Amino acid sequence: MKTVLAVMTLLGFAGAQAATVQTTKGHVEFLAVGKPSAIKIRGKGDDLKSELQVKDKTVTGKLTFNLDSLNTGIDLRDNHMKEKYLETGKFKNAELDLKPVTLAQDPCKEDIKTEKVPFEGTLKLHGVEKPVKGDFDLTSKAGTGNSKVHFDSNISDYGIEIPVYLGIKVADKVENTVELDWTCK
Repeated sequence: MKTVLAVMTLLGFAGAQAATVQTTKGHVEFLAVGKPSAIKIRGKGDDLKSELQVKDKTVTGKLTFNLDSLNTGIDLRDNHMKEKYLETGKFKNAELDLKPVTLAQDPCKEDIKTEKVPFEGTLKLHGVEKPVKGDFDLTSKAGTGNSKVHFDSNISDYGIEIPVYLGIKVADKVENTVELDWTCK
């Protein structure tokens, strides 16, 4: 009897599953500043997918963003951005692969609000993978929540030509924000 109880206890611990975090809504935004006129170019897109898990207060996984969904509000600029610079015909997605991040509480089991949690990961863009660092804000209640991820990237690190148009050159550094609403399954 003791053996059966011990085996059942071990199976219970071994069977602890990671909660899958399902994105219910998400979008990506970027801000690039032009020189010399300090023009601000904002782009937004909504085709964001996640493969995130939470186990023992630790978040792991990947975010995948379809670059063709980006929109700056000016069709000609969007065309140049996608065809000439991002080359979305060859490189459809940007992927952010997160290194494990351990939180003070489990967002799938507890109500939490936390800000500026540091993270590290790898951003794959234009066929090039580079390490990135940033932070995120997270709010959860009853297994649903919202997260905002913030990080900077340099266009030139990914083999992307720095855009120039009518004497205005975009700065190498781009500010990125990923926002997602999610639920734990």
